[in-house]
Amino acid sequence: MLNEEKIRLMTNMAMFEKKNGKAMNSGKNYFKSDYISRNMIRGFFSYTISCAAILCIWLIYSMDASKNIRLYTAKLKHLDKRYDYQNRSRTLAKEDRRE
Repeated sequence: MLNEEKIRLMTNMAMFEKKNGKAMNSGKNYFKSDYISRNMIRGFFSYTISCAAILCIWLIYSMDASKNIRLYTAKLKHLDKRYDYQNRSRTLAKEDRRE
């Protein structure tokens, strides 16, 4: 007697292989341990390269940010000097008026 549940499973497996057969071919050619180790090594290197790229981007950003901060403080110092010069000239002008 035929088991209907097994027939359904076999039909579903056949339809799955028909739809996704090309994607499964890469896994058919290897032993399970070879396939897993190959993907683990590839994943390790891709994550390492990604982390290195993120680190480089962060370093470039931090160098640019520190450059902007130094530029900003230099502009503030220049503005402070100009402001001090204007205040001094005003106070000198006021003292000249009093005399």
